[in-house]
Amino acid sequence: MKKWLWVGMIACSFSITGMAQRFYNGFNFYLPPFDSVPSPFLPDFPAKPITAASAIRTSGDGQFFAGNTPIRFWGVNIVAAGAFVAPSLASGVAARMRKFGINLVRFHHLDNPGWSASLGTIFGSNGTRTLNPITVDRIDYLLAQFKRNGIYADMNLHVSRTYQASDGVIYADSLADDFGKIPSIFDPYLQKLEKEYAQQLLGHVNPYTGLSLAQDPVLGMVEILNESSLYGAWKDNALKPYKNGGKLIQRHSRMLDSLWHDFLRNKYQTDANLATAWNQGAVSAGTSNQVRDGGFESGIPSANWYVELHETAAATVSPDRSVKYLGNITARVDVNKVTGTDWHIQFKQAGFSIKKDSTYGLVFSARSDVPRKLNVALMRDNSPYNWYTGASFNLTTQWQTFRLTFKANEDNINNGRISFSFDNQVGKFWFDEIGFGKPEKSGLAAQESLVNRKVKRVDYPERLFYTDQRGNDLAAFYIETQQRYFDEMRRFLLEQLGVKAPITGTNALVGAADILAQKNMDFIDDHSYWDHPQFPGVAWDSNNWLINNESSLGYGMPELSSVIHGLQPADKPFTISEFNHAFPNRFRTEMVPSMAAYAAFHGVDGIMFFDYNGDFDWFTDKVSGYFSIHRDNSVMSLFPSCAYAYRQGLIAPAQRPYLVDFTPDYVYGLQKSDNQGRWGKFAPYDLQLGLTNDVKVRSYQATQVGGLDQLPAAATQTFSTDNQQTTLSTGNRLLITQSPAFVAITGYVDNVVNTKAGPLTLAQADGFAALTWVSTKGDPLATAKRSLITISTKLQNTGMQWQNDHTLNSAFGNAPSLMAPLQAYLRLELPAMDSIRLFPLSATGQASDYTTLKPTRGGIFELAINLETSKTLWYGIEAFGKTTALKETPTNEGLKLQHFPNPVRDRLSIRYELPEAGEVWLSVYDLSGRQLAVWLNTRQSAGKQEFSASVKDLAQGAYFYRLETGGQFAVGKFVVE
Repeated sequence: MKKWLWVGMIACSFSITGMAQRFYNGFNFYLPPFDSVPSPFLPDFPAKPITAASAIRTSGDGQFFAGNTPIRFWGVNIVAAGAFVAPSLASGVAARMRKFGINLVRFHHLDNPGWSASLGTIFGSNGTRTLNPITVDRIDYLLAQFKRNGIYADMNLHVSRTYQASDGVIYADSLADDFGKIPSIFDPYLQKLEKEYAQQLLGHVNPYTGLSLAQDPVLGMVEILNESSLYGAWKDNALKPYKNGGKLIQRHSRMLDSLWHDFLRNKYQTDANLATAWNQGAVSAGTSNQVRDGGFESGIPSANWYVELHETAAATVSPDRSVKYLGNITARVDVNKVTGTDWHIQFKQAGFSIKKDSTYGLVFSARSDVPRKLNVALMRDNSPYNWYTGASFNLTTQWQTFRLTFKANEDNINNGRISFSFDNQVGKFWFDEIGFGKPEKSGLAAQESLVNRKVKRVDYPERLFYTDQRGNDLAAFYIETQQRYFDEMRRFLLEQLGVKAPITGTNALVGAADILAQKNMDFIDDHSYWDHPQFPGVAWDSNNWLINNESSLGYGMPELSSVIHGLQPADKPFTISEFNHAFPNRFRTEMVPSMAAYAAFHGVDGIMFFDYNGDFDWFTDKVSGYFSIHRDNSVMSLFPSCAYAYRQGLIAPAQRPYLVDFTPDYVYGLQKSDNQGRWGKFAPYDLQLGLTNDVKVRSYQATQVGGLDQLPAAATQTFSTDNQQTTLSTGNRLLITQSPAFVAITGYVDNVVNTKAGPLTLAQADGFAALTWVSTKGDPLATAKRSLITISTKLQNTGMQWQNDHTLNSAFGNAPSLMAPLQAYLRLELPAMDSIRLFPLSATGQASDYTTLKPTRGGIFELAINLETSKTLWYGIEAFGKTTALKETPTNEGLKLQHFPNPVRDRLSIRYELPEAGEVWLSVYDLSGRQLAVWLNTRQSAGKQEFSASVKDLAQGAYFYRLETGGQFAVGKFVVE
């Protein structure tokens, strides 16, 4: 599939012991795939068909608007086959999404190369220049159903298109590594094909709506290029030919070289001007080498170098006098046995020192018995094992010299480490002339010239061996080249196709560089994951993968810090179109309330969990992949409460946003300090600041840098947002959100007793869970008539077999899925209420039996919940007090309530008038206030209505009935003879 962004632990040992093993006495809570039945205890997301008046636009203050109304998006991805829904299922898929609070769907991997056969791709059978009419029709019909349900579409253009020779693409089979996305940024022919595809996808008329998607207001946004960055590819050391360890064919490398020389010629005109600019700050090679016996001439490499082994890995180091480089001896490392985990074998030396904000360089020469990959890392050798930099290099049977640089982000005295690992390859590796210290800095080399067009594009790992201006110019070149591509694609979409929706360029951003490249886009998007599966052998091998299987709460939620990074422009909307804690991570349920809380705090304009479904199967009650959530009931059960809290603004934004200003030159210069790899995220401040404060960029075009010196220091261990509504305790691994109408407690709920979140106190519980409590109408929980408590725990498939704590291999198990049992004791503070009813709800949110509770003292209601007994994750709360008690007279005369006959023997007829269309609930009660039945639970149109109910099951006596709609209610009393 694609190369996903993974945020997690790097090069450290797995530390869980036994926590991932199966739980027992699990119960099934099957959320039906096409459920749209309304419930008085679930937040209501009414169907509001999308019209021209509700088309999406952006505002100058960084928000999305649906027409004239601000809107937030709670969304999901449908991927590949999951996007080509059979027409018979489409209405059910759309209605269920709406019920669970989804109002945006991202169409992803439509252009995949047929992972699920012909009906799993949008392309026809002959190349990628014609579309499959069947799959296009399925998309059209699904979009029509989304439009009826008020669900917008985020349409992706280039994601996984695999070019073929029949498309007219030269060396098409060599572009499959990144689906040709890197060269598409600068190859005019590939850009022509992208425009052609956009015309076919967005320009054809949908027969079910009568509009092209470009003109249809159901199109909420467009993404040009998924997860691709020219600057990021530079950081990944990919912008060179395959034979040199890059990811470009020779033709594209030469094409990029030509554009580079044009850039330099336009900026400097002459070699003299170029030399003057680049030679400033040049420094000769220093004498600060800290490596001991880097040439191995001692003849005893093991005296200063160490082979670190883990588990069953086996390797040795020895002096070699027969394979020479410089001098008489080299070091030979024989890797004899690997474990599937790269860092289980490391050839290393520790003990070097660094000083914060100083630049350092590693130089070494190496070769191997056959072409192999070598991984290099520089990091702290003691806790907390901070990472400085790293890279991968392609070795051959010939000696090569490699260079790697970084700018130190901390002081480290005698605890620095250089380590080489071998990419899980058995074989022989030779090393010589290893040096580490202050690097030389070169400007324009004598043989380089604009005239002969031979000015080198410097590799990212060695950039700090060159002067600042040379590095800044190369950064500017990659950023500006990508910007031209985005600008031209946006112009085509707007002017040629008439697209009306907001447009963005790409995502999985490396930092400020990628946002500067999108300065003319309508909004900014990003991606982040926690515990993305790792593949020690072949990528996406279902029989060989690993996860860390830990909660992110104890690590300060780096997946959130990575994506809510403060780099988003203040004047553009910001979305997160991919976010997930990958299955089978046992703590996956934490991602929903954590994202809702921090996205609301930072004013994020859209969230799209990855993914909802990527398969044709909508029914089987099991989670069968790493990312799918539509059948993960531990995740989906939290959607109604968290979507409502996020979309309705129940969680307050930051009280004091910090605004910073960047100049383009400052962004170009960030490469000097950025030691992150392609999938890292770099900002010029601690990213954990986002756990307490909101930072945004006022301008990327400022005349001077400003605001950075005003930023507060990042907190440690306990992080509280400046509005005091969300607090993360990394020590307790607990996240708490509290607002008047929504509260949540997430994490190791057995860690702390009497955990308080607003009017909710979790007195005691066992295990790991996410608990939310939301008012179904958005009014304060303390006075809400109805509210919903959700308690979600761990999920496993039946028969799911852990091989160890970190993998299932292919033993994902079968249906049905099971939820872990949990017992919780809650206290609710409802001072205005005389009593409450606790309704264990069905998987469609329906109430039947209930328990009536009286306050134990001063408005405190105590609840004991046992999931194993109740077998549900949803609990409806109906509260009764002075403001909500049943009355014989209507509380709203506008409903014009009437009933007859009275007394009644057979059927009772009830007439009423609805001021507007909406959901209607009609329930019957005895004189003690106990609900006996729900007579009516449906959506009705405005105007006069009549309902008839049988009373044959009611004993003689007096009863109440209660009619509720749109927050209004009326009560009538009748007598059964």
